[in-house]
Amino acid sequence: MGYSSAGTNSLALNNVSGFSRWTLGNELLPLPVGLVVFHVERRGAGAPMRC
Repeated sequence: MGYSSAGTNSLALNNVSGFSRWTLGNELLPLPVGLVVFHVERRGAGAPMRC
Protein backbone atom coordinates (compact mmCIF):
# COMPACT_ATOMS: atom_id res chain seq x y z
CA MET A 1 0.00 0.00 0.00
CA GLY A 2 0.99 3.63 0.16
CA TYR A 3 -0.19 7.04 1.24
CA SER A 4 -1.06 10.44 -0.23
CA SER A 5 -1.04 13.91 1.22
CA ALA A 6 -3.02 16.80 -0.22
CA GLY A 7 -1.15 19.16 2.09
CA THR A 8 2.25 18.36 0.58
CA ASN A 9 0.82 17.41 -2.83
CA SER A 10 2.64 14.05 -2.67
CA LEU A 11 2.04 10.33 -3.09
CA ALA A 12 4.12 7.29 -2.08
CA LEU A 13 3.54 3.70 -3.24
CA ASN A 14 5.33 0.56 -2.11
CA ASN A 15 6.08 -2.65 -4.06
CA VAL A 16 5.43 -1.19 -7.53
CA SER A 17 6.32 -3.82 -10.14
CA GLY A 18 5.09 -2.05 -13.31
CA PHE A 19 3.79 1.22 -14.68
CA SER A 20 0.70 2.26 -16.63
CA ARG A 21 -1.51 5.32 -17.04
CA TRP A 22 -3.32 6.23 -13.84
CA THR A 23 -4.54 9.24 -11.90
CA LEU A 24 -5.01 10.23 -8.30
CA GLY A 25 -8.43 11.52 -7.30
CA ASN A 26 -10.96 11.89 -4.51
CA GLU A 27 -14.07 9.66 -4.41
CA LEU A 28 -16.11 12.44 -2.77
CA LEU A 29 -14.98 15.20 -5.18
CA PRO A 30 -14.30 13.60 -8.59
CA LEU A 31 -12.98 15.74 -11.42
CA PRO A 32 -15.39 16.34 -14.31
CA VAL A 33 -14.57 14.43 -17.49
CA GLY A 34 -15.81 15.38 -20.95
CA LEU A 35 -15.58 13.02 -23.90
CA VAL A 36 -14.72 14.72 -27.19
CA VAL A 37 -14.89 11.62 -29.41
CA PHE A 38 -16.25 8.16 -28.67
CA HIS A 39 -17.50 5.08 -30.53
CA VAL A 40 -20.36 2.84 -29.33
CA GLU A 41 -21.22 -0.53 -30.83
CA ARG A 42 -24.29 -2.58 -29.90
CA ARG A 43 -23.50 -6.14 -28.78
CA GLY A 44 -26.60 -7.97 -27.62
CA ALA A 45 -28.00 -6.20 -24.55
CA GLY A 46 -24.73 -4.27 -24.05
CA ALA A 47 -22.98 -1.45 -25.82
CA PRO A 48 -19.18 -1.29 -25.29
CA MET A 49 -17.76 2.20 -25.69
CA ARG A 50 -14.26 3.17 -26.87
CA CYS A 51 -12.79 6.61 -26.34
